[in-house]
Amino acid sequence: MATEEKHAVYSISLQEAKRKCSEKHSCFVRVESIEHVGLSPRYLGQLKKGVNEELTNKLMRYSDVLEGVPVSYEGFRILQRSGSILDELPFIHFDVKVNFIVFKPTIGRTLVGVVNKIGVDHVGCLVHNCFNASISKSNFRNGLIYDSLDIGSDFIFKVIEIEAVNGVLSITGEVEDHRKHSRKRKRKNQEEDRTNTPERTNETHLERMNGINDLDERTHSKSTKKKKKKNKVVIDLS
Repeated sequence: MATEEKHAVYSISLQEAKRKCSEKHSCFVRVESIEHVGLSPRYLGQLKKGVNEELTNKLMRYSDVLEGVPVSYEGFRILQRSGSILDELPFIHFDVKVNFIVFKPTIGRTLVGVVNKIGVDHVGCLVHNCFNASISKSNFRNGLIYDSLDIGSDFIFKVIEIEAVNGVLSITGEVEDHRKHSRKRKRKNQEEDRTNTPERTNETHLERMNGINDLDERTHSKSTKKKKKKNKVVIDLS
């Protein structure tokens, strides 16, 4: 008899989420939000437990209000001293203020993906080990990077599209041509070298001229011992 396979839902702990907030290419941000909660009457006398369960159910699902995926929360505060019961439904309604940590990628931002699938015309990867991203072969501006990828390889890509269906976030990205950036850096360094070379030549020329002037002054001082003062020339090299 075949048994049904259960897939574990990946979660991110509060400590890990806090750490990722300060990491580059993470797109993790802190967001303060006011959430509406409708609790069952069975949570009377244990409101904190009920609110925690409600907030936990909101995690790892895309939120249109937050414009991202809440992955964890640091704490909450109930804003009302009493709740409301609407119509004939027994649920108790009130608002809470929550400090969420949200995965909030936007178009143009960069992320780190770990390859988990290599297709004929695209590469699939995971971001933070739980968010799906896809980069088509045509969006690899440097073909050498695409050919060198393997399962488990990590690389940096830029977000060009975001889509959420039934709370599940999917990301489309592209990889820029790193060779182009290296050529730009090389040309920039060459331009700086060319810019600095004349300055060094001028400095050398000035040093030589100063040496000649010093020699002339010493010769002139020997021939005219009556003169005690020397003319001083100040050259601004800035």
